[in-house]
Amino acid sequence: MNNLKVKTMKKVILILVTCAFVMNINAQEKQENDSVSIVEVKASKRKMTKQERRDEWYENMRGKSDSFDQKVKKFVDKSETLINSYKDSMKMEIGIAEEKLKKQELSDAEFDSIKMKLSEKYATKINENVAQIEGDFSELLQQKINKTVRKSFYEKTEEERLRELKNQYRYVPWWNLNYYVGFSNFVDEFNLGSISDSPLRFSSSLEHTFEFKHTRRMNDFTSPFIYSFGLGVMFRDLHLGDNLEFTKNANNELSVATSPFNLDKSKMRLTYLTIPLELEYDFGKKNTKENLLDYKEVGKLRLAFGLYGGLKIGEMRKLKYDDSGNSITSKNRGDYGFNDFIFGGKLALKYNNWEVFVKKDFTDFHNSENFGNQGITFGIKLTNFISGGNWKKDKY
Repeated sequence: MNNLKVKTMKKVILILVTCAFVMNINAQEKQENDSVSIVEVKASKRKMTKQERRDEWYENMRGKSDSFDQKVKKFVDKSETLINSYKDSMKMEIGIAEEKLKKQELSDAEFDSIKMKLSEKYATKINENVAQIEGDFSELLQQKINKTVRKSFYEKTEEERLRELKNQYRYVPWWNLNYYVGFSNFVDEFNLGSISDSPLRFSSSLEHTFEFKHTRRMNDFTSPFIYSFGLGVMFRDLHLGDNLEFTKNANNELSVATSPFNLDKSKMRLTYLTIPLELEYDFGKKNTKENLLDYKEVGKLRLAFGLYGGLKIGEMRKLKYDDSGNSITSKNRGDYGFNDFIFGGKLALKYNNWEVFVKKDFTDFHNSENFGNQGITFGIKLTNFISGGNWKKDKY
């Protein structure tokens, strides 16, 4: 009997000591790994085998809200409660036998025999339950060991982690197709007052531009400057009012004259193949990730300066009028004195994907001295038709 009790107590003590040792190791491990990021944990999970993911799911289903320390404490409490419960039950039954011994209902030999049987009975029960607890605890301990080994195996070095962060927060170059529209007019150098002398109808003289541009940050991470370049097509529709039409004077210069017809429409469409260049200043804030990487978010507000050059690939005058009750549309693709090349600058204020801008030619738009000979446009970017690029973090 004494050997059985000693073995039982040894098992209980072994479980309690093991629990305390594992809890201490777990506390040290937790302190060492406080700096491990959520991303690293996710990365290790992605590398688990199917069996490991199944084991983890099973563990979570058994007690999703309990930490490892809490589970170990439950085993300790359960073992102590079990032993105390059986000890109390055994004391109660021995107490009953002692009362019978005092009343001389039992002999000393019978009392010793009852004590022996009770000890063996409760030692057997404790053994059976301790064996079950020991099995459950061994399973929990093995799961913890597997997770610890797996985690240490997939821990990243500082260089590997920095490489991951760079891949995640890099400003990745991209391509997009933009559409711009604005009101266009003639201007004399930088004298905005000269617009009032222009013969153009400002409300209907529009410039439509489609640009396919490549955009990237200067150093991919911290530079506030974003640059872009590309290729575009620009249409300038210049409308005249007051029954005027575009023509050429005796010196072969662009001119306007009153039409002999009652005009419903009088416009000049100029088509250019353009090359836009642009530099943006990004007001987005600068961040630091895990004390390893500095990067700059793409800000909502940006200020842009640009240049553009254009080659004229089309020039057409269109007149629409009524002649003796017949509606006539006349299209003439002759040369009216607009220059083949233009060069100018652009200033834009951008918010998210929207922008307002002003563009102005630096070179002469046409060869006439009768009104402002450079073009100016006030407009907005309406939308991105397509947008391509492998964006890791911020985008606009």
